[in-house]
Amino acid sequence: MKQKLLFMLVALASLLPARLLAFEYTYEGVTLRYSVIDEEVKTCMVDGFNHFPRNLVIPDIANDGATDYAVTSIGAYAFDSCRSLTSVVIPNSVITIDKQAFYKCTTLTSVEIGNSVISIGAFAFASCSNLTSVEIPNSVTSIGVSAFDSCSSLTSVEIPNSVTSLGNAAFLDCSGLTSVVIGNSVTEIGPYTFYGCSGLEKSAYPNSLKNPFNTGSIIAYDPEGAIIEEGFVYGPDKSAIYFAPLSLEGEYMIPESVTSIGSSAFSGCIGLTSVVIPNSVTSIGSSAFSGCIYLIKSAYPNSLNNPFYDGIAFAYDPEGAIIEDGFVYGPDKSAVYFAPLSLEGEYTIPESVTSIGEGAFNSCSSLTSVLIPNSVTSIGRMAFYFCWNLNSVVIPNSVTEIGDRAFSFCNGLTSVVIPNSVTEIGDRAFSFCNGLTSVVIPNSVTEISNSAFSDCSSLSSVEIPNSVISIGAYAFDSCSSLTSVVIPNSVITIGRQAFYGCNLDTIIMGYGIDTIGDLAFGGFSASNIYITAQTPPEIGSYTFDDYKGILYLQGQSAVNAYDDDQNWGIFNKQLMTEPTAMEIEGMTSISGNAGDTFQLQAKMTPEDMTLPYIFWRSTNTKIAKVDNNGLVELQEYSSDDMISADEGEENDGTCKIIAESLYFDGPIAEVTVHNTGINSVKTVLDLNDNTIDFSKPYEVYNMSGLKVADSKEGLPNGIYIVRQGKAVVKTVVNEK
Repeated sequence: MKQKLLFMLVALASLLPARLLAFEYTYEGVTLRYSVIDEEVKTCMVDGFNHFPRNLVIPDIANDGATDYAVTSIGAYAFDSCRSLTSVVIPNSVITIDKQAFYKCTTLTSVEIGNSVISIGAFAFASCSNLTSVEIPNSVTSIGVSAFDSCSSLTSVEIPNSVTSLGNAAFLDCSGLTSVVIGNSVTEIGPYTFYGCSGLEKSAYPNSLKNPFNTGSIIAYDPEGAIIEEGFVYGPDKSAIYFAPLSLEGEYMIPESVTSIGSSAFSGCIGLTSVVIPNSVTSIGSSAFSGCIYLIKSAYPNSLNNPFYDGIAFAYDPEGAIIEDGFVYGPDKSAVYFAPLSLEGEYTIPESVTSIGEGAFNSCSSLTSVLIPNSVTSIGRMAFYFCWNLNSVVIPNSVTEIGDRAFSFCNGLTSVVIPNSVTEIGDRAFSFCNGLTSVVIPNSVTEISNSAFSDCSSLSSVEIPNSVISIGAYAFDSCSSLTSVVIPNSVITIGRQAFYGCNLDTIIMGYGIDTIGDLAFGGFSASNIYITAQTPPEIGSYTFDDYKGILYLQGQSAVNAYDDDQNWGIFNKQLMTEPTAMEIEGMTSISGNAGDTFQLQAKMTPEDMTLPYIFWRSTNTKIAKVDNNGLVELQEYSSDDMISADEGEENDGTCKIIAESLYFDGPIAEVTVHNTGINSVKTVLDLNDNTIDFSKPYEVYNMSGLKVADSKEGLPNGIYIVRQGKAVVKTVVNEK
């Protein structure tokens, strides 16, 4: 009977498959069990573990004595319920991850899957409740039933284009999922695949399928030629953006291959701080950037409607625009439209640039220094707004316009010299520059705009030139470190609260003042107020905030006039000592070429006069300019410029530089300027050019602009300038 039973067992064993060869192999300190799959091709699978590993790196080759086997599979139940495992790296040699391979590995937080895996089996990672992210490689074609069921900490999933099927309940109850992208090759999605994913905020799926989602923003995209890459879903050849990942952050430059941005494409990307839309984009869908609540600055072509809901958005001219290194330039880099938020340290603007666009450097808070080349003529509105750490900027003498709020909130700036070329300073151009201590305004400026320097709390010195006609409302409001101000004769009006909240001890105003706005000098009490206007300017009851101090006036007739004025009558009045003479030391005339400079010095007598201030102006700034300190620079001009600013009469390149005091009908001094205009003359090779009639009087000058003769006769060989009326030529004398 025993022999018969043994025979039956042997016969039964012959009908069973041969047992796989098993072995153990230790790699990086972890011993795993393996089973041979195919002895001929030398492949094996991971069967399990002998002790509880933590950070597991599965080898691509397992060694059994003298034989190496390629690890091509993670077997069923291999790490089932391994409660110590925190991270896993699966090598590129692995092709399959079998069912329940990592089931209930509740401490597993990180998985790196090799790019040869084709299938992820049923329940493979189910109930891995602390798994936060997983990247499914492009090699995977199928994801099994409940493969990631109850992975409640998983936040985002991208199903690559290689996947064709998603098993039933594959991501069931993944309540932490906020974003899912389903690739365009998926043809089958089982029921309940995303059931219980209550945290979904944004998802995308091919519009060839039924919508598998029921919460959040859901984007259906055209699967034809779609590209899924780094969380994005693009159209063919990246010509469109259908979907952007919620994890997107910082500054994003949309590729120039993109021509369209789909509806809700970037919705909910709260980490985005800056976006640049290139000029290749011709259409943007609705709500494309909704919920991007931390956007600081963005740029888009002005051929489109503004697509941004948050932050400051700047529209640029798309015609010929160049996008490079995060910058948006105009054609041939002639303008800077946009600078990236990441810009830091010192930056030199290219010499090709002629204009700095609206908001170009807005909020570049790490920018410390900027070098603006002489090619730039305009600085746009908000160009350097909120550049907190900008401590050095040199505005070249090519700039004519500084836009509204151009340098507002540049707290690092300590001093600003505005060049003589600037004619316009915009509203709030330097407001809230709390580090600014001194400002020199050139005499090319005729108006100090509203709030131009308001809230510059450290500003202690400001020079207002004798060209300014009006000082706008709130121009120096709350400049609490300002203790004195001299307002020249050219100023006619001072706006409301222009100097409100300053701590002015001394106020000095010239004879041109006509109107002073309400509370212009409110919020403080000056010890001394000086004014040389003979007729009392129009003021309100609170222009000086009900101040009743000493008012210094020029002449008894002025005292009488102010006594008779209801609002000025409240002041105690005192007469000033007036000057009797003024002279410019050492010069009565200047001759020179365009670009030449001359320093003038003026002096008034007597020395004990009350107001010793001297102001300079040119009668024609197109021929010669003069700064607040008497430095004259001769200008390059054309015949169209040769009109006297004071007289309105034609001239031959001459004008006057005038020094004057603050006193009404006070003494003045002047210097005559004769500018040869050498930089704009015509070059000829002899003195027979028919623009000169040598039968009539003419003058000959050397190259330093000094007159040397009234005739060509007897001139040494060399280069000269010949002038006859408006005709000016540069010539070579070469007598043999």
